[in-house]
Amino acid sequence: MHLRDVLRDECLVPNQSFSSKDAALQSIARLAAASPALAGTKPEAVLKELRSREELGSTGFGDGIAIPHCRMAKAKDFVVGMITVPDGMDFAALDGAPVRVLVFIIAPDTATDQHIRLLSRISEALGAPGVFAGLLSAPDAKTLRAVFLRTAETAEDTAPEPEAEPSALLHVLARGEETFGDALSVLNSVDHGGLAVVDCDSGAQYLRRMPLFCAFWADTSEEVYRMVVVVLRKSLVNETIRRLERRFGRLDKCPDLLVTVQDLLFCAGGLTA
Repeated sequence: MHLRDVLRDECLVPNQSFSSKDAALQSIARLAAASPALAGTKPEAVLKELRSREELGSTGFGDGIAIPHCRMAKAKDFVVGMITVPDGMDFAALDGAPVRVLVFIIAPDTATDQHIRLLSRISEALGAPGVFAGLLSAPDAKTLRAVFLRTAETAEDTAPEPEAEPSALLHVLARGEETFGDALSVLNSVDHGGLAVVDCDSGAQYLRRMPLFCAFWADTSEEVYRMVVVVLRKSLVNETIRRLERRFGRLDKCPDLLVTVQDLLFCAGGLTA
């Protein structure tokens, strides 16, 4: 699935203002229901699903960005749209900050894997340097689309099918919940053949329990360590590392992330969400 194919021109609206979060959701529902992919769906039905999703937790995930989304049985295809609110609005975001960019997704209820990957890809694109400001300054729908796709579309969209080339295995070890969450979002946006998360401990957590070494650690708190294991095409390895560096900076200077890459002599099967 290509993002450019599901980003609907009729759902790109810059320079709006809303009196409340629900007013914004109502506007999103009207825009989405007017898309051919939701033919025959009433705005009220879309609004009901959007509200239900927000009851689970705000989709305003911080830094001025919200990604309202829901799944619908009648959706024939994905509907992705964008609204900019330069003056900001209260969206009950996780960081309490006003939301200025809303990207919404209405998805078929059977396309879970694609939905998750699309959320990750959009989140990553919105976090790229200069994209947020570029979207807010866009005067029309055409510019909104161009600014967003310039970052969101990557080499993975034109890469050969997985069977056409060998695979590689990435191990990404993250220290801390925030680092892990950011890394997982980046890795899940890549067209992978399988992804798993492994809970693990640092060597220090084992050494401090041994009588010989216990005097070296007065602090007994245990940090979170998690490893993300990803199978992907070798042609996507460099692009994936670039994505990680866009989020974390140069990896050789990053104290909370360790990335290793292995060639795979054999790989069969897959893991889905």
